[in-house]
Amino acid sequence: MHLVSLVGQVALQQVAYLEVLVSAELRRRRILREEEKTKKHSDSSTKKQRPRVRTEVFFVLWAALLVSQLLPQQTSGECTPENA
Repeated sequence: MHLVSLVGQVALQQVAYLEVLVSAELRRRRILREEEKTKKHSDSSTKKQRPRVRTEVFFVLWAALLVSQLLPQQTSGECTPENA
């Protein structure tokens, strides 16, 4: 049980660390995009852009995948609350 707690804690720390890194990068890109928009305010294109996946959804899915891979899979020979 301690191993599962440790693995979960490490996974959460990794997610928090990556969230800080990605949020800084997204902030930098947003600032650059806003600067480009102010430079090209007269250029209005009617092209439709393809929808982008929200970053939050990506991280939730990524964290779920990470935790599912890190947690040990129960086998029939392990001690469970039903057969303990």
